[in-house]
Parts: sequence; C-alpha cells; structure tokens
Amino acid sequence: MMLSGLTMAGNVLVVILAIVFWVFAGTYTALARWEKSEAGRALFVFSTACAAILTLGIARMFIADSTVFAVARLILYGGVLYVAVTMLIVMVRAQRTARRERARHRR
Repeated sequence: MMLSGLTMAGNVLVVILAIVFWVFAGTYTALARWEKSEAGRALFVFSTACAAILTLGIARMFIADSTVFAVARLILYGGVLYVAVTMLIVMVRAQRTARRERARHRR
C-alpha cells in the first residue's frame, strides 16, 4: 500500500515528536531536580506520557489491531488520564496558593 505524501509527512512528524519528547524526558531527568516539586514531577510525567502515546502511535503504523494492542492502548490512555487530572489539580492548587499569597501581601 502506498502512503500519500500527507500521510507520510504526518508519520514523520509523529516519529520526530516522539524522539523530542523522549529526549526531553531523559534530559529533564538527568539535569533537573524535577522530583523536588509537585510541578516538576507533573512536567516529567506529562512529557513521559506524551512520549509513550507517540510511541504507541508509531507502533500502530506497523502493527495491525490486536487484543494486545487494544489492551496496551487502554492501559496507556487510562494512565494518561490520571496524569492529566493530576496536572489539573496541581495547577489549581498552585493558582490558589498564589492568590492567597497575593491577598496576604495586600493586607
């Protein structure tokens, strides 16, 4: 089956994005003190989740649908849902803390 130019370009972008996210996650792990803050942990987990989703997308380009692939997708997307909800909670907490600090300084 011949891939159209648009499909091929999209596939190339998925591969490049996966590489960039894996490199970011690895570099962030090695160089930053990400584990010291809630926001740092959330950023690390988010970048790793993006890399994993993109990697699953790459695998899908080469592997036909199967039960194993469906289970892997379900597990990965469930984990990413947890990550997204956690990041939302972290952001809301940070905003509340910042508002309280600003209010305290105005008094």
